[in-house]
Amino acid sequence: NQELEQIEKENINIEWIKQPLSFYETQQLYARADVLYFPSQMEGSSLVILDSIAYGVIPVTTHVGSVDDFLINGINSFISN
Repeated sequence: NQELEQIEKENINIEWIKQPLSFYETQQLYARADVLYFPSQMEGSSLVILDSIAYGVIPVTTHVGSVDDFLINGINSFISN
């Protein structure tokens, strides 16, 4: 993927989370994050997105569940169709 190759060239740090984290690990991850990429296709009210906002981390997500109730595209998030 050309986008991932460009990110690697620019030395941007990406952490892929593939397993559940403890509360402490989650706090540490949010503390060093700038952006949360959350491309979900099915959610209720996403606590992951709410947590990221509480830590000042910008969510990049989709129109899923109730995100439109608390996210404003381009203001406090980036929302993709």
